Amino acid sequence: MTKIVPRPVLPSSGNAQRPDGLDGGDHRKRAGRATSASLDAMQPELVRAIQAAYEAAASPAAWPEALEAAASVAGGSAGILLFGLSPGELTPLATCGLDELSPTLLTGSVAASLLRLGGSPPGVLVTSELPSAPSGRDGEDALAALGAGGRFGVAVGACLLSEEGAFAALWLLRPPGERFDSSALEGLRVIMPHLTRAMSVHLRVEQAERRAAEARDAFDRVALGAVLVDEGAKPILANRAAHRIAAQQDGFVIASDGLRGATPADTHVLQRAVADVARGGAGTGLGLRLSRASSSRPYEVMVVPVSRGRRWLARRRHTAVVFISDSGLSLVSPTGLVHDLYGLTPAETRLTLLLLGGQTLREAMAVLGVSRNTAHTQLAKIFHKTGTNSQAELVRILLRGPGAVRLPGDSSDSYPPVEGEP
Repeated sequence: MTKIVPRPVLPSSGNAQRPDGLDGGDHRKRAGRATSASLDAMQPELVRAIQAAYEAAASPAAWPEALEAAASVAGGSAGILLFGLSPGELTPLATCGLDELSPTLLTGSVAASLLRLGGSPPGVLVTSELPSAPSGRDGEDALAALGAGGRFGVAVGACLLSEEGAFAALWLLRPPGERFDSSALEGLRVIMPHLTRAMSVHLRVEQAERRAAEARDAFDRVALGAVLVDEGAKPILANRAAHRIAAQQDGFVIASDGLRGATPADTHVLQRAVADVARGGAGTGLGLRLSRASSSRPYEVMVVPVSRGRRWLARRRHTAVVFISDSGLSLVSPTGLVHDLYGLTPAETRLTLLLLGGQTLREAMAVLGVSRNTAHTQLAKIFHKTGTNSQAELVRILLRGPGAVRLPGDSSDSYPPVEGEP
């Protein structure tokens, strides 16, 4: 198979005598004036490409437009922007001017040329001739495969990002017989620092969004109701346990204008506690109870401060977390966790979870349909395996362990987010 030899695109240098009689200095001056004139003519395209790159950095859906703008600067008829964990694990972030097959050719196997780019500093342009390759050997070299059938003849590319766990590359293509002339390459050099910077910002935004999604999911794994609020008790993020409690409409309300209790007096106490804690005037936190319209046991509420971290913005809102516990709300049954932690049999696990849910031994016996002797035998084995001596001690260690965790896929997952929550 014909090998592709990438060539770094470097400015000409030296004072060698030219066949036209001009020395190197005169030639460079004329070339510089020509390039400057070309860049002046390209100014609108350059501005558009730079603006498009930064728009795409914050909004990945705009990368196709940014790629098209870059291709326009270079006069490329097609292009592909690749992003992934490494040069060997890339997927198209954007394409332009390519049929459905071409992106597959570039990413279906590890392209030798992309691996070479992996050793190039970000922003350094590399050109590659695209010799024709038999269709049966397309997968051996992606760029050569693009040259098969005379679709494309030359490519110019660059690594845009290369760091641990992230790699990005850009390729622009032209048909056979055409070249990326000096003005096209100079235009690419102008926008390349902006493309590399935009790709770096893109990575940071993607990482931040992923961490935020992971943090929200972790928040939902807490069995207690939890609401992140500002100093005015307005919700920023609420977990599903909190929505589950609020859905009972029994003395705890999650509203866009602030958390509320069953009465104006309860609402005042709750919002005052949030304000004091969020502003740092209540030490490590405050505890209170909220009455319930149903006359059930009051909700137990704990308000704790959140670290303010570094103050990047001129004004940073103060926040706190409101934890709310409903003793009458049954816990999600972490069957697998209880079994794995203590080695209980399925029958012992079922009995344990009924006791954890607040049922007495007699009530559990009725639910399970077992005799008193069977229940007592199972309970003795449960005590031995968990290292406890009473039902109260058993429930206490379970609430501090698997009972404090909510598993994915429980029925409360269907509750909607707070208004304005991402």
